[in-house]
Amino acid sequence: MKPIFFLSLLLASTTNIFPQTAAYEKWPKYKTEIISCNGKTEVKQSIADSSLRNIQVHRNPEQVVITKDDKYAFIRCFLSNTVEIINISSGEIVKSISIPTPHHLILTNDGTKIIVASLTDKPFPANPPTDDCSQLLIGLDSTSILTTIDISKREVVKTDTIKTLCINRLLQSNADSTIYLQGKEVIEYNLRTSSIRRRWPFSQQIWSSIIDNKNKRIFLTTISSSGEQRLKAIDLLTGDTLSALPYYTNGEGAGATYIGMDTLSNRIFVQGKTQPYSEILIFDAISLNQLPPVDSANMLLDSFLACPSLGSIFVGAGFPENIVELNYLTLERKRTLPLPLYSRWYTLLLNNEKSRIFSFQYGASEDMLSFINPPQYLDITEYDITTGSFSQYKVTDQKYGCSYIRTLAATKDGRYIIATNSPANTISILDLQYAGIDEINNTQVFEIHPNPSSGVVSVSLRKILNSDYSVELYNIMGLLLFKTFKDQSQKTFNVDLSNYVSGQYLLIIKSNDQSYICKLAKI
Repeated sequence: MKPIFFLSLLLASTTNIFPQTAAYEKWPKYKTEIISCNGKTEVKQSIADSSLRNIQVHRNPEQVVITKDDKYAFIRCFLSNTVEIINISSGEIVKSISIPTPHHLILTNDGTKIIVASLTDKPFPANPPTDDCSQLLIGLDSTSILTTIDISKREVVKTDTIKTLCINRLLQSNADSTIYLQGKEVIEYNLRTSSIRRRWPFSQQIWSSIIDNKNKRIFLTTISSSGEQRLKAIDLLTGDTLSALPYYTNGEGAGATYIGMDTLSNRIFVQGKTQPYSEILIFDAISLNQLPPVDSANMLLDSFLACPSLGSIFVGAGFPENIVELNYLTLERKRTLPLPLYSRWYTLLLNNEKSRIFSFQYGASEDMLSFINPPQYLDITEYDITTGSFSQYKVTDQKYGCSYIRTLAATKDGRYIIATNSPANTISILDLQYAGIDEINNTQVFEIHPNPSSGVVSVSLRKILNSDYSVELYNIMGLLLFKTFKDQSQKTFNVDLSNYVSGQYLLIIKSNDQSYICKLAKI
């Protein structure tokens, strides 16, 4: 009998036909600056617009890998059994490659190939369930596959069949010919000869893994059938498996199993308990001895960022703080990175200049009050480490009610941020070199009077739209205040600001693939 593997995923509807290119659209960018002067703190908020492409891809995009020349993005679409190849500058979907159950991608050290690990050699069924938080049952046998894609040819050049229950993650060594496969066991694999060199079976379940090429070790978080949680390490020089003491001996348990690593200081960071307060456990990477933990902090998926040059480590925190900046040496709290109520940061990404942090923001509910599984907005958040200001780039107008896969990647030249929007089955390519507000939108598309206004604003369209259109009004925090639909023939309409507080608002008109933005001011 085949074992059953349970994956909790957010599943969205499938789009089988999608455009091959996507034009840049203008979407709102909300900026908040925290200004301190003479002991007083002032919060300054403003609205601008950003430029991004939302590209429809196949089902459940979960991971982005960018080629060394910044030309292509490889997108792993888990439920559709595909890897999409996108030209980053044009937004064109160059190719879709069929690979069963693709679960992890890595770029080889020489930058010439993409390696794809599959959970099993059998593809998902054509129409898996579409419930928001349904559990997907995947029958696994003892066969997995490893697929090699040649980047220059953009085609599969090799498929290796490997006798192991599943491959969850690929760990890359410094040697071009060697990678490590982590599933129910860890396998040292020779890519050139397609052979297994060594394997380390585990009776405990492996939750997460990371490779330390400096110290020649693989670190893993494990949990036994009795619930005992430990950090373990594989010494790649000797082949020995090492084990730290259990996290807790008083019945407490870790809330998650994510790992963070700082090779410069030889420290391993592991998510600890979450109740009655959260903490991050610290281990010495050489001895595996446990060091004093960091209180009131947690680690979500990829929400750990070590920045020795800045003298800081960034980790997660509970509501309402979200992210804290720690002193790199002492791990004492330096400051908190604020966000709107009930928001969270995921997948921290440092830009090339080490001056800004980008993250997915799993945003607050529309009324900012709902706490238990509220509808959520998905944004990309940018935090300026120097000034303390942050900006939210709105990338979709859809709302979601559960957890889902969200990842970020950046080109090495610092121009583009690429995000996966798994529920919407889209990829967002954000152009960071886009500058400011396009005033042509206001003069050639809109005629607005009065603006600013204390009440009703009259809007006239100068541009002929190619279809019926929607009208949306957002406040400074990116919350949708109302949305209505207009017939293509309707050239004028009113927006009533009477019931809203004084400040800036953003009016967005959408017609098919066209989006137009205008700022409104309520006085």
